[in-house]
Amino acid sequence: MKKFENKLHLMWSSDHRSAFDFEFLHKYANNNRFEPKPEMQRKLWNATLERKDFPQVIYKKSENEDSFARKVLGHVMTTGFCLISGVQATTDDTKEVMLKIGPIQKTYLGEMWDMLAVDDFQDTAYTNEGLPPHVDATYLTDPFGLIMLHCMHESEAGGDSFLIDGFAVVNHLEKEYPEHFDYLTRTPIQSMYIDKQGLYYKHSEPIIKLDPITKDFEQMRFNFTDISPISNIPQSEVRKFYKAYGTLAKLIYDPSYRINFRLKPGTMLLVDNWRLIHGRTSYTGNRYLCGCFVGRSDFLSRLRVLGLLPKDFAVEFNKPT
Repeated sequence: MKKFENKLHLMWSSDHRSAFDFEFLHKYANNNRFEPKPEMQRKLWNATLERKDFPQVIYKKSENEDSFARKVLGHVMTTGFCLISGVQATTDDTKEVMLKIGPIQKTYLGEMWDMLAVDDFQDTAYTNEGLPPHVDATYLTDPFGLIMLHCMHESEAGGDSFLIDGFAVVNHLEKEYPEHFDYLTRTPIQSMYIDKQGLYYKHSEPIIKLDPITKDFEQMRFNFTDISPISNIPQSEVRKFYKAYGTLAKLIYDPSYRINFRLKPGTMLLVDNWRLIHGRTSYTGNRYLCGCFVGRSDFLSRLRVLGLLPKDFAVEFNKPT
């Protein structure tokens, strides 16, 4: 072991040599956390968030791709969603804009998919019924990171969208009902999706998921229409589960946490599916949307590449040899 040129040089028993920058060693030895810049810190919100203050970016075809993506994903990172106006109401144009933000995730729905009411539906999203508060795909091991929706044709009446900041709700739950919060963060609940095309998805996770290192809120998995028969909870804990789950649901359904608005042709909506809870009211007439997903890992990768999340010190500045 030797010190030379601000680096620590090591000779291993296998004769392999390594050199580590002292700044690198100091940073990791002190277990420092990589915090986003202050302006990129998460901002919790509730129904007091007015329409004029909704995060919104105007799409301009001539704008630099990274500059555009940085503005959009910066809003998603801090607020959980972003409206993107100035987009032509076609699937091709929507896809073109979306690819400037991040890679589209291919799922069992394909890449770009359509949403409209159909007679032979297998998912209530493809009806004109209202959709209760939920996050998507809790039955997957890795639920979609971002959801994009673009209304191509408005309904005659109804069909309004709503969003709820799931982390604001969980923050309330932790402060006012710590025992329920604790139970829901450590009790896995199984979700399931089966359809006629041969799909059978099933996964178990706590409804509230915390980062294993920082213990910050990481994910909401609230979707009571996905929950399968509860068989993993001991009979002695069933009442405890429903009391905790019911308390969380009551907060989620509280209008003081919900913002309501109408999606219109020309404006895309991008939502963090790991944080925000969404839904819609019932409607009459024809309502047609197109949409797609971005994987969670791809979303976080884009944040790092765009400088919105810190990159790994070792990768960015000094790759150990």
